[in-house]
Amino acid sequence: MNPVGRAVHQALRWSVGGFLNWLYTRGAGMYPWVARAVSNGHWPTWVRTVAGQIPLEARVLEVGFGPGYAQEVWAARGQPAWGADLSLAMARRAARRLREQGHSPRLVQARAQALPFPAASVDWVLSTFPTAYILEPATAREFARVLRPGGHLWVLVSVEGGLLRLWARWAQWAARLSGRAASLQDAFHKVYAPLGLQGTVTWEPLPGRARGILFRAVKGEPTTTGA
Repeated sequence: MNPVGRAVHQALRWSVGGFLNWLYTRGAGMYPWVARAVSNGHWPTWVRTVAGQIPLEARVLEVGFGPGYAQEVWAARGQPAWGADLSLAMARRAARRLREQGHSPRLVQARAQALPFPAASVDWVLSTFPTAYILEPATAREFARVLRPGGHLWVLVSVEGGLLRLWARWAQWAARLSGRAASLQDAFHKVYAPLGLQGTVTWEPLPGRARGILFRAVKGEPTTTGA
């Protein structure tokens, strides 16, 4: 990447990352309001829609559960599900929401790169609207470790709807600008395919006349080349 492109990429990363860090910690109380504002009120519905597509019998781990919208779906239908989130503030808010609805939360504060779950312990891993950690090799290794053979990884990267349309375009542009990948598909492939998580990025309809950008992968045998 040329020096100008590198400088622009770093500036965008720091500004966006700083805002998200505040939103997930000291600004956690504002998270639902911000999420609804940038999605025309559809954010919770988008998360619940994707969560509801996971088979009832699947054991699910959600990484980055935020306010707990997906956890509500699974708890209401008695599905075995757990959650991990780095933000203690989010974990407390989500746990309180679940208890208020009569459910027992199964949530932990943990990093995506060091999940406190046994190997091959879940059938599905879901992450919705993740930050840059989703493309870190350490994250990919942990997802591959906790998934059973044949297990599924779903990542709702972003949504082309409301103000998030701009975020979706920025995510794709940033992948190219970084010089590390020509597209989101290429970025996910480089990180996840060598671990046996072969998948594709697709655009799928969601409520509110939006299109969700999803990465879906199935755990197979690791490769040595990532090809």
